[in-house]
Amino acid sequence: MKYPICPECGENTIVLFAPPKEGKYCSADDVEWKNVDIQRTHLYCCNGSSTCKFNTKIQELTTPLTEARYKKF
Repeated sequence: MKYPICPECGENTIVLFAPPKEGKYCSADDVEWKNVDIQRTHLYCCNGSSTCKFNTKIQELTTPLTEARYKKF
């Protein structure tokens, strides 16, 4: 299994923080993406022995589609 590497410390300590939407409750065993606040979801480094500042929102990692999609017939 491959794990994401922190660009600052070089360790495999990148974790995902996916908070629930306001008024929703998500248990750790039953997370549904429809209940996750995608605006606040982000990746960060949890390496306790370094002072990494890596903290990136998920929406900043995607490229929006700017051109029209072609329909398949």
